[in-house]
Amino acid sequence: MSIEQLKDAFKEKKLTYGFNETIKLVKRGKATVVFIAKGAEPKMYDDLTTATAISNTKVIELNATPQEVGAVCKKPFPVTILCY
Repeated sequence: MSIEQLKDAFKEKKLTYGFNETIKLVKRGKATVVFIAKGAEPKMYDDLTTATAISNTKVIELNATPQEVGAVCKKPFPVTILCY
């Protein structure tokens, strides 16, 4: 998917960063969209896709590295998984 969707979400929404925080929100049904950067660890990816399938949360797989996602979100560190 396009990084443009992430840029739009960054401008308009309050994003939550990181696997642990994202999975908590997904399991509680409070996340509507999850972004996953290219190169996410397989275990994290599997756990997250299972949780999003149960909660009907939309998953957007980005064609960008965690470093690129971090730069788009103006973070000084790589970002692999985030949601809103």
